Amino acid sequence: MVAVLIDWIQKDVFIADHDGVILFQAFCWGRYIGHLDVVFNPDGKIESWKGEPILVEHSIPGDPRLLGKIDGWRGEFEEWGKTVVGVATDVFVQGNCKQRECSMGNMVADAMLGMARTQSQTRKGDSSNPYPDLAFINSGGIRSGLPVGYVTVEMIMTTSPFGNRMVQTLMEGKEILTMLEAIAVGHYEGSPKPVTSNVQISGMRYSFDSSRPAGKQRLIKAEVQVGQGWQLIDPTKLYWAVTLDFVLKGGDNILVPRGGRIEIPMEQLDRVLIDYIKIKSTISPYLDGRVKNVAAADMDMHCETPALWPPSTPEHIKSQYPGGFEEMLQDYERLRNTNLDVQEDELEETSVFESRDTQQDVLG
Repeated sequence: MVAVLIDWIQKDVFIADHDGVILFQAFCWGRYIGHLDVVFNPDGKIESWKGEPILVEHSIPGDPRLLGKIDGWRGEFEEWGKTVVGVATDVFVQGNCKQRECSMGNMVADAMLGMARTQSQTRKGDSSNPYPDLAFINSGGIRSGLPVGYVTVEMIMTTSPFGNRMVQTLMEGKEILTMLEAIAVGHYEGSPKPVTSNVQISGMRYSFDSSRPAGKQRLIKAEVQVGQGWQLIDPTKLYWAVTLDFVLKGGDNILVPRGGRIEIPMEQLDRVLIDYIKIKSTISPYLDGRVKNVAAADMDMHCETPALWPPSTPEHIKSQYPGGFEEMLQDYERLRNTNLDVQEDELEETSVFESRDTQQDVLG
């Protein structure tokens, strides 16, 4: 038997020698429907197969009965989505989270660490809920910011739409330092895989120099918060870190997956954000310099305005890169370095959300 895993969106086919299973994937979110024909012999063995994805577009009529049911479900869901959980005193910006520290990233990371610590204190003495030292999340996992005014459930679900779960894990200081260096360089030493997202953090801070040449360490200093003070991260010490299951599985190549890692599952991120904002009632955006690139010291690191676009840049290109011109250049460089053959029409129709390197794990 032949086991086949097909990513129809990227047109890749992977074949492994096994017996009796064919596995197909037609992307996600109901955007494509998979069509598959399989021929079996009298013994039940697969002789041949063929199939293709079908793009679900407006030319395909919907089933009236199902559409009626969906309308009923939508009303209840939309009512729940309008539930107000708090108030934002100003805009939380997400557009530059992929380039640097951002106000939305600070809020999300602080929520992760704060709620994990609250849970630990509530269950004091329970070894299954150790007190966490720090938290980090891939910037690609934060999909939108928040407007000034009322914050609703729908807004939170837009910010965190993947259903990813928070996980607490034990990390050696050396692993944390190596991770931060890989993020600053763009890949792990000796690895061809690019690190496709930086991180937003809480409970720690670090500085790096992006202008240092290849082969020279870019990470300058990394510290963990202890009470009201800060201590250098000790390479030999163990730290409890809170992150997402997506990151622990190797998402965005931020961490190198390894067996035997202690993992304590926690709540889904969207639920954590809702509870955090409910408790706070009122939230305000801020930057505190927890991530510093000394090579950009001459820039206003507290400016949250995305980089300006060159004159006559098409609007459809701008809409794909909320981080501005800088984000587009980084995306182009990543694609070039990974030898992806991207045609101009594909760039126009494929959003950052759908690109292979920024797809988030939607299985939770």
